[in-house]
Amino acid sequence: MAQDIEGTVYSVDRDRVTQARLTQLLGARGINVKSFCSAESFFAECLGEVDHTRDAPAYQPACLVLEVSLPDMSGFDLQAALASRHSTLPLVFLAATTDPRVPIRALRAGAVDFLLKPMEPAALVASVREALALDNRCHEVRSRRTRIVSRMEELTQRETEVMAHVVRGHTSKEIAQALCISPRTVEVHRKNLFSKMRADSVACLVEQVIEARATVAAGSAASASISGDLRDITYLTRAGNV
Repeated sequence: MAQDIEGTVYSVDRDRVTQARLTQLLGARGINVKSFCSAESFFAECLGEVDHTRDAPAYQPACLVLEVSLPDMSGFDLQAALASRHSTLPLVFLAATTDPRVPIRALRAGAVDFLLKPMEPAALVASVREALALDNRCHEVRSRRTRIVSRMEELTQRETEVMAHVVRGHTSKEIAQALCISPRTVEVHRKNLFSKMRADSVACLVEQVIEARATVAAGSAASASISGDLRDITYLTRAGNV
């Protein structure tokens, strides 16, 4: 039997019978369920919760189990609204329709799964487990990228300049010529750079630079100076050499 992952399931469905079944099934497995009868009520009560505290110290994975047909905005509208806010909350869709275009649309837009009502209990539990596991992995990626950006913020401007050349594969002599400093000074900056970034190889440093770029591209809370430094590094590496 697969091990259950603790977390929260947001259920948005106007069918109270479905919500009761979902709460019973998941509650028996230690998964908290918060139920809403409309997308509007979900937005009003939980939007800040899913948008702004996803990486809180007491973080637990979460997902959204969503009915396609809702009284105000449709499930697809809610999916699009979350996507426009760059939400990473995984979605599992529910519907009573047999129209094949409906699940195709949901899955193409990024849903984890699409289940027909009435849900088969094992399929529902499996889909929720998959969604919570996905959210947990996304959290780990976000946390790792946040740590990397924090390390970059500790670098001096000169160390950042040296890093830009190191990730291009330049030698200390080449870096010294480019920055008009001595090779010995480059070695000092290089040593400090690797120590602060906790990198034991150039490959490790390159991986961290790529992760940091992805963080800034995703609209993270990285400082303006770090964002600027990464743009400079992207320019120096000619976008593709790293």
